[in-house]
Amino acid sequence: MKPDISFIFVNFRSAELLNQSLSSIFRMAQEQDIQCEYIIVNNDPDERLAVDVLSSHEASPRILHQERNEGFGRANNVGARAAGGDVLFFVNPDTEMMRGDLPALCRAFRSHPLALYGMVLSQRTGEREPWSAGAFPSLFRVLLSHVAPELLPQPWRAQEIQQADW
Repeated sequence: MKPDISFIFVNFRSAELLNQSLSSIFRMAQEQDIQCEYIIVNNDPDERLAVDVLSSHEASPRILHQERNEGFGRANNVGARAAGGDVLFFVNPDTEMMRGDLPALCRAFRSHPLALYGMVLSQRTGEREPWSAGAFPSLFRVLLSHVAPELLPQPWRAQEIQQADW
């Protein structure tokens, strides 16, 4: 069956984080009955054995070993070429999915297929991470956020899809 979402991870000196990230996403996909595939592009030949351990994970990730680190962007492209899902979801290895609506994400991509979506970034407390959405940060905006934060929009507090300029 063709996956709805292809989750693509790039490893470089982060193999110890991948298991927890993979587990959190796999659990959410299972609970929401979304068909997914999981692709790990190992950009770190020194961690080959540590990454290979993940092949026995219940998510059954496909592991693609690179001979050397040619950069994050190229590794993501390797994963994208190997992916079969309708939606490509690029994930940092330190990501933990705490909550979310994967079916809604799939519907959004079906209605706007040529779009780039970003997720809300949250701290472990559940509080949204400032500067994770909205206008591109500048020195002026950062200073203003400390002096008069009420003058700046706070899109990371939004409850619906927002546009960002970056």
